[in-house]
Amino acid sequence: MSSAADDIEYPSTFAPLTEVRALLEVATFFAYRSLLKRMSPEGDGHTVFTLPPFMSDDKFMSPMRKHLQSLGYDANGWELEQNTGFDDDKFKLLADKISRISAKTGKKVSLIGHSLGGIYARLLAHKIPDAVRQVIYLGTPFNISDEQSVDLPIRRIYEKVNPTGEQSEMMQSTVDIGATPMPSTAIYSEGDGFVPWRFCVDEEDDITENIRVAGSHTGLPFNLPVLFAVADRLSQPEDAWQPFAIDGIRQCLYGSKSA
Repeated sequence: MSSAADDIEYPSTFAPLTEVRALLEVATFFAYRSLLKRMSPEGDGHTVFTLPPFMSDDKFMSPMRKHLQSLGYDANGWELEQNTGFDDDKFKLLADKISRISAKTGKKVSLIGHSLGGIYARLLAHKIPDAVRQVIYLGTPFNISDEQSVDLPIRRIYEKVNPTGEQSEMMQSTVDIGATPMPSTAIYSEGDGFVPWRFCVDEEDDITENIRVAGSHTGLPFNLPVLFAVADRLSQPEDAWQPFAIDGIRQCLYGSKSA
């Protein structure tokens, strides 16, 4: 596991209230989505799956998928209703579906997971690596131990919804799971109102990167810099992936890449 989880500063009790910022991110997305499309690189048509956060379904990430479809990607939801937590049956169905699509098209699939959806994406990338092209996380706390999550309000909510969740094979397989064997990008906000941002970053190497943005946790799928970065990452050639370049005006939007 990364050492990034040292010296963690947890969100305050009132930090979740700051998530109201997401409303501005949503409004800004719909106001400037046409401009965003013109500024984003065109897609190559490969299949992309979006995996929703805790207690959300495909509707939540529908605007992101429509944006990616407008760029030329075959963007799909997970089609498994609400994400209520670690579900072994849903995980198997999703792994089988992604494997079938990859085999049918002859191309690997990219995964975009928001929060808990990113945990699904990380585990899928390890389970079916031959079918996954790259993984993009949006505010996903994959770098967290059971002890470190005790004080998070969202954990208490999760446990009420999933009183027997720790018995899940998925839950047990998250222990000490490392970075994926294919390119991955962790997009995070230091202003996250739900989880400490240091839980949402990986140890960087040639195919593993972190990108910092300003914004809320909830609004990440609507955040304009996030969506631009996602389009840039998806446009990378499968066999010639390069880290996200932060220069010029991008420095104002993304700052330093070091986590």
